Amino acid sequence: MTRKQARRLQSVRRWHRRGALVVAIWLAVLAITGSAINRAHDWGLDRAPLPGFIQRAVYGIETVAERPCAGLARAPQACDRAFARFTGAAGNVVLTPHEALLLAPDGALIEALPAGQLGLSRIDAGFAGGGRIYLRGGERIVSADTDLLELRAPDADEQVALRDAEWLRPASSAPPLTWERLLLDLHAARFLGPAARGFTDLMAALILVLVVSGLWLYRLRGRSGER
Repeated sequence: MTRKQARRLQSVRRWHRRGALVVAIWLAVLAITGSAINRAHDWGLDRAPLPGFIQRAVYGIETVAERPCAGLARAPQACDRAFARFTGAAGNVVLTPHEALLLAPDGALIEALPAGQLGLSRIDAGFAGGGRIYLRGGERIVSADTDLLELRAPDADEQVALRDAEWLRPASSAPPLTWERLLLDLHAARFLGPAARGFTDLMAALILVLVVSGLWLYRLRGRSGER
C-alpha cells in the first residue's frame, strides 16, 4: 500500500467511525423508545401525564392549576372559574379569565377586580415571584403587589425573569400529554417539526454511506493483506 493510499484509508476510517457513532446513538433511541411504546399500555405510559416542566420545555404548554380554591371554607361562587391562587399578606389572590378576586384567609370575598380595571382585556395567565403577582393578557403583562393595590409594568429585570416563569393558565378541554406521546414523538423525531422528514432522510443516507465506506475499507484491507 502506498503512502497516499494509507492516508486515504486513515481518513475514510476516521469519518466512518464518526458516522457510525451518530447512527448508533440514533438507533439506540429508536430501540429504547420502540420497546417502551410496545409496552406503553402495560406500564401505564398511555395514561400517565407528563410533568409540567417537560410539557413546557418540549411542547411549550404551560402548567395548569387545578381547583385553586380547594380548602377555602367560604370560597365565592366565582371560584368555579378560577385557574390560579396566590397567597399574600392580606389573604389570597384568585384569578379567573375575567377578574382577579382578593379573598380573606378563610375564602371570604374582599374585592373583585375586573380585568379592565387591571389594565388587561382578559387574564390569560398568572405567576407569583419575588413578592409580586404578574398577570398576563395577550402580549401585555401587569405587575401587582399581593394586595392588588399597586399596578405597574414589569421592569427590565422582571421581564428577564418572566421568560422562564411557570405561568399558570386556564385549563383547556384538550387531554393532557402523556409519556406515550413523548415517546412517539421521539421515535419519529417529531420534536424537530418540519425538519423531521429531512432528519430521517439524513440518517438513512448516512447508513448507506456507512455501508459503502465499510465495504470499501474491507476491500482495501484485503488488498493490503490485513486481517
